[in-house]
Order: sequence, then structure tokens, then C-alpha cells
Amino acid sequence: MANENLGGPRVRANAVWSLQQITEHQRTLDWIIANKASWLETPFGSQLIYGTVRHYYSLATLIEPLLEKPLRPKDKDLFHLLLVGAYQLLHMKLPAYASINETVSACRLLGKNWAKGLINGVLREVDRQNKDKLASNLSNQNHPAWFLEKVKTQYPKQWEAICSANDQQPAMAIRVNSSKTSLDLYCEKLNKTNIQFSEARSEHGVILQEPVPSRTLPGWLEGEASLQDLGAQYAAPLLMNALSKDTNTPTILDGCAAPGGKLSHLNELLGNKFASYKLIAVEKDKKRLAVTRDLVARSQQGKIDNILFIEADSTKPTQQLQFKCDAIMVDAPCSGSGTIRRNPDIRILFDPIELQSKSKFQLRLLRNLWRSLRSGGNLLYVTCSIFNEENDLVVEQFLSEQADAIFENIDLPLGRATKFGWQVLPCDGPTDGFYYCQLRKV
Repeated sequence: MANENLGGPRVRANAVWSLQQITEHQRTLDWIIANKASWLETPFGSQLIYGTVRHYYSLATLIEPLLEKPLRPKDKDLFHLLLVGAYQLLHMKLPAYASINETVSACRLLGKNWAKGLINGVLREVDRQNKDKLASNLSNQNHPAWFLEKVKTQYPKQWEAICSANDQQPAMAIRVNSSKTSLDLYCEKLNKTNIQFSEARSEHGVILQEPVPSRTLPGWLEGEASLQDLGAQYAAPLLMNALSKDTNTPTILDGCAAPGGKLSHLNELLGNKFASYKLIAVEKDKKRLAVTRDLVARSQQGKIDNILFIEADSTKPTQQLQFKCDAIMVDAPCSGSGTIRRNPDIRILFDPIELQSKSKFQLRLLRNLWRSLRSGGNLLYVTCSIFNEENDLVVEQFLSEQADAIFENIDLPLGRATKFGWQVLPCDGPTDGFYYCQLRKV
């Protein structure tokens, strides 16, 4: 295999610098995408960065005992380089000699030629071991201790499956725009373009067997399809199905609209069912609101006249309270613990102490937006978390103080019922983890 097909020393150095941004500066992979896009411009470079982050803890567990003495704090970049090298040996189908040589050569780009012997020796020791057995034995050591303790406590039967699912690459799920085409017709287009897919347990979705660039999807530019995780595709239908049967011209509020996938889905379904409706999209971050508007405009081909975009904080009494809504979606900011497969940096960056502040924030969202809901209306509370602290416990606290609120049962194709809602776990299929609770104002 030629060196150019192995990425070269530069992509190894880029992966090291990415790890430094995450572990030393608490920056996210999204920050790297926005600010250091060149580090991920090739599929090889992207896989190396995401893969090393995804397996960070297990790789560290492997490398630490192989060092004769701990590296100095100023040489943490060398430790990260060893993780990058070990990831290639354990998880990428590359010739071992080439992976080691290219990784050793990255020492020059890090300004540490003196470390070539160290990097070479440690990685050759990794290569001498049974790599398949190593990767298998390390699989349950690939999460921080606090995460393992919490999932073992909350999911004693599923914790191993959850951890295993978190270590996989996420599926590429497509949601078909039902206002433009049917799922069956779109599947015919996929077949004609030789894009392999499997049916999803979703009314409007399919799962691609292999990821492809989104712009190569049939009908992408025409808004016939959007990227949306399977679990997220349940949100809009849940809210729509709970609308009162006497609703004719509904007003619906999305209290945390960014990045716009659920909002776009809602707009499609509302347009299919009602001649007239109003959809209010609230987002406090100006840039995220602009991104949301652009995403919805692309998928709806500019048909967004029924959507009112508001830059506001849904935890505070702001202008959205002038509306009396038939339904409200609260896709609450959370730990993202159900999306670790898609956002592997969460397991490095998230501090469990934040769960307390997250749950208080989620309660403020519910309390404030509840005031905008008319009597008889429904509110769908959504998180992409698997932790009770952000899900049932938040709802329980809200119900205990809100006399006019009741919860209604939910039944989805994936997941299981909880005390107040429905939990989808990352091990339930090619999906992120999601929590749903349907609340009714009586």
C-alpha cells in the first residue's frame, strides 16, 4: 500500500492536535469541524480523529502500562500520538509496519524527533500482542468510571449492550419528506442509484448500509430527503398524533428549535394535514437560529412562510408567551448521553456534576413554556439522554408542582416504557438514545 493511501505523518499530527484541543482545552469535535476543518478533510483523517476519540479510554488503558515511566505534562502530545498509533493497530485494516512508521514520523511535526525510539518501541509491543483479543478485552474499559457506575445502576440488564453500542460508528439514517414523495418511491430511487439500504422502524425513514455524501442522495437538492437519526424521527409524529381531534388551524411552538431536524419534520407533517397553521421556532443563539432557518429552507424548498423564527430564551418570559399554543415541543438541551456513538467526545468532556444544573435548566424550560400551552393542549418533552436525572426525574418534579399536568402513555417501535415516558437506548437498534414524555394540560 502506497504511503499516500496511509494518510502520512500529517494526519497523525492532526489527530494529536485534535486530542489536545479536546482534553486540554475542553473543546468539542464540533469546534474542530468549525475551526480546524482541514484536519478532517480526508476520510482517513476523519476516521483517525473520531476513532481515537471514540476509543480514548481503552487505548489509554492499554498504553499506560507499556510506558516505563509516566510522560511529563509537556509531553502529553506523545501520549496522544501513542493512542493514535494504537488505534490504527487495533481498529484499522492497515499494514502494521506502515502504521507504525507513519506514526513515528509524526514526531518531527510535533517538534520531538528525540521521541521516535519511544513511539516505535511501544507501538511494536502493541503489535506483538494479540490485537483482536486486546480490542475485545478492552471494550468494557472504554468509558469513564462515573459513566459505567451510572449505567450499571440504571440499566443493570442493558449496560454492557449500551457500552458496546457507544463504541460503534453511527448509522446514516434518512428521513423522506412526505410532502414531496413517498417512502416507497424514494426507495426505488435509492435502488436505481445503487445505494444499499435497509428498512427502518420509522414511518418515513431508511437506514443506509454505508454512509455516502449527503449531496449524492437522490432528491437531496430538491428537499426530498434529510439526514435525521432514527430515534429523532419519532418526535414530530408523536406530537402530531396527540393533537386534539377538533384542531383546525393549530399553533405549535418548538421551544429549542436548533438545529432544525424536528422542526423541519413538523413543518412537513403540518403542511400535509392542515391548510392553515402557525409554527413558532424559538432559539436563543443567533448563529444556531440562522443555521436552523437555512436547514429548514433547504428541506422545505423555501416553503417556510408558516414558520415564525424567534431569537429568545425559552426559560425566560419572553415574546413567545403571547401565543396560546395547541402543542409544544421541548427538545431540551441535555448531557447528550444517548448520542455518544455520534459524539464520542462527550465521554471525555462531560462532567457528571453538570447533571444537576442540566435538570434544573430543563425544569425551567418546562415551567416557562407550559404557560404558553392552552388548556387541552399537549407538550412533548424530549431529550437525547439515557439518564433518569434528565428524564423521568425531571418530569416527576414537574408533575408534583403542576396541578394541571398529566402524562399520557407512549408506545414506540423501539425502546421501553418508563414510569412517565418512553426510553430508547443506543443498543435498541441503529439509533441514538432518546427519551420522550407526552404531557397534557387539563
